[in-house]
Amino acid sequence: MLDEPLSNLDVPLKRELLSLLKEILRERRVTTVYVTHDLREGMQLAERFAVLEAGRISQAGTLDELLASPATAFVRALREDLDRHQSDTAAS
Repeated sequence: MLDEPLSNLDVPLKRELLSLLKEILRERRVTTVYVTHDLREGMQLAERFAVLEAGRISQAGTLDELLASPATAFVRALREDLDRHQSDTAAS
């Protein structure tokens, strides 16, 4: 279990460590619970997601499933944040 292992890191170091972590997890083929508040960070590593709200799983599935059919306002807000970030990145 990794609980926000990359929080408070600068962007270049975060990218480097995320890439390294992705490589290590794939090589070792281990199941990992990765806790993050950053959906974009989770997208780099995860095959499946579980969204926690008030200590309970409100929705679980692949990223495509979560984005296509958000079960709660919170999951919709995550999707909107991701959409906003992708729009900002495309405009840059």
